[in-house]
Amino acid sequence: MKDSKVNLFDYMDFRSFVKDRMDELRSRDGKFSFRYFSNKLGLRSKSHLNMVLDGQRRLRQDLARPLALALGLSREETAHFCLLVEYTQAKGAEEKAALLRKLRRKGGFREVHDLSLHQFDYLADPLQVTLREWVFCSNFRNDPKRLARDVRFGKPTTKSISKARDALLRVGLLVQDESGALIQAEKHHQTGDDVSHLGLKMFYKNAFRQADKALELDGSQRHLGGMTMAVSQKGFARIRERYQEFVDDVRDIVDDDDEADTVMQMLFALYPLTKAEQTEDE
Repeated sequence: MKDSKVNLFDYMDFRSFVKDRMDELRSRDGKFSFRYFSNKLGLRSKSHLNMVLDGQRRLRQDLARPLALALGLSREETAHFCLLVEYTQAKGAEEKAALLRKLRRKGGFREVHDLSLHQFDYLADPLQVTLREWVFCSNFRNDPKRLARDVRFGKPTTKSISKARDALLRVGLLVQDESGALIQAEKHHQTGDDVSHLGLKMFYKNAFRQADKALELDGSQRHLGGMTMAVSQKGFARIRERYQEFVDDVRDIVDDDDEADTVMQMLFALYPLTKAEQTEDE
């Protein structure tokens, strides 16, 4: 887009981009109304586009390209916009992750979202997550061959271990001290925007796959438990609050533990098996 202050590659949600671009065009020429764009798309309902931008309706793929052209996007930008529409409206985490891999092929997109993409790569890669914690263990050795042998999940190779280690060093999640030993740059890792949250979803998908395999381990090496319960929304809120207190206690234990020798993963899943019946007021 020539002479535009709105950069398509800044956005992770096509709806936000369309709103900003339409505002920009309207500020230059009042003809760029919802009615104008609805006519360009051949929509009978003048409110349909507004409902799309409010998240109440999906934008069909056959309308994505005409909308991009009406907004003044170039050929390359139009292709990216259509992909962004798919990403925004994708429902499953794995589908969104696959679309994100396509979006990041564009240099402009990678440059803007560089940090978020690195966070996604970290969270979505079980090897990176494991290695980042492993450096705290007293028996850790910066030897990819030995590390590949001691990983319990999957069948990592020396090359994949080295690749994960190098990625952690490149983005600063691991650093080397004066002696060359690997250490964490920060004790706790925080996630932020939509891309990072997508990475978090992939992290849990991978984690629960690993938990399934952990059932085969001897009982002395793992602890798995659960319960099914009837509970109100108020009770659910209390459980979540108590769980957060428990997680904080666990974090304190980990922070005070100077004799770590194993990387472990703790999961807790609390989710509905039935739908809550809404009251008449709702």
